[in-house]
Parts: sequence; C-alpha cells; structure tokens
Amino acid sequence: MIKKASKIDTHKFSIIVAEEFIIVSTCCTISIYTGQIIYWYCCLAAFSLHLLIHLLQFIIWQKYIPAIVTTLCCLPYCIWAIYNTIHILPFQLLVFYAFIGFIIGGVNLLIMHKIMI
Repeated sequence: MIKKASKIDTHKFSIIVAEEFIIVSTCCTISIYTGQIIYWYCCLAAFSLHLLIHLLQFIIWQKYIPAIVTTLCCLPYCIWAIYNTIHILPFQLLVFYAFIGFIIGGVNLLIMHKIMI
C-alpha cells in the first residue's frame, strides 16, 4: 500500500484533494440551504475518521507523513464539533449518520486511489 501511495505525484494528489473539497463544500452548502445538519455531519464523521487514520499511520510508522501537520491542526476542531453535535441530534442518529459518512467516504477514497494509482 505504501509503495502504491508513493506513486501518486503532486498533480494526482491535488486532483484527489480538489475532489474531496468539492464534495465537502457541496455537503456544507446543502446543509446550509436545507437547514439539515445531516449532510455536514456525514462529512465531519468521515473526515474525522480520515484524520484518525493519518494519526495512526504516523504512530505506527514512527516517521513523518505529510498529512500529520494538518491532521494535528484539524483534529481538535473535529472533536469539538462532534462534541457539540451530540447536543443537537440523538446519539443513535449520530452513529447512523457517521456510519453512512464512513461508507461513502471510504468508497470515494478507494475509487480515487484506484483512479490515481
């Protein structure tokens, strides 16, 4: 997996990041216009899991990975946002929507990596 990931050049990586940005921006915009926090929360849950995976990569490999700086900057916000969302939606719904976010985010990540490698 590491060897495959090392084949992603800057151009390909920027395409993946741009695609993720478009998805998150779209979900946030839909949440704003519909007044439904669900779309935003699905993205937040998927993004938070993504950050935790980067943190685990850093801990397991015990060496610098490019995503660790942004992970350490973004993770406190994600924790804060999830904590505050607990007061808005019932816990069962949060778990359900997080699961939906994980599945959609995971499938998207696999597709993007398959396209780019």
